[in-house]
Amino acid sequence: MSRRAVDRAVAAFRGADGIITSRLHGHILASLLGLPHTLRDNSYGKNRSYYDAWSASLSFVTMADED
Repeated sequence: MSRRAVDRAVAAFRGADGIITSRLHGHILASLLGLPHTLRDNSYGKNRSYYDAWSASLSFVTMADED
């Protein structure tokens, strides 16, 4: 069952014109697929911390500036 869920997510991401996510698992999946995407932070800074530690060097990932 989990394999089918991952396959559906991969198909959805590959078929998208662009990806903007505030979900860490969405960011990780898009990164593993090498897909350009924008990551938005969550309310307590988890996504920003993850990005700063692991993803800032990836040229195809943009961290959204929060207003």
